[in-house]
Amino acid sequence: MEDAIKKQMIYLAAWGMLKKIFNEGKIDEVLVEKVNKRNAETLMCDYLPIG
Repeated sequence: MEDAIKKQMIYLAAWGMLKKIFNEGKIDEVLVEKVNKRNAETLMCDYLPIG
């Protein structure tokens, strides 16, 4: 599998988990967006907002 596609899949899986945790009210919007943005930067993927 191409490295860029693998990184995008990892980012989307993490995005889904963060979205679920956010929707359950276990984490606030500022923190979830900070983690999400850092994850996108680390994996060099396009940033998708959660909140």
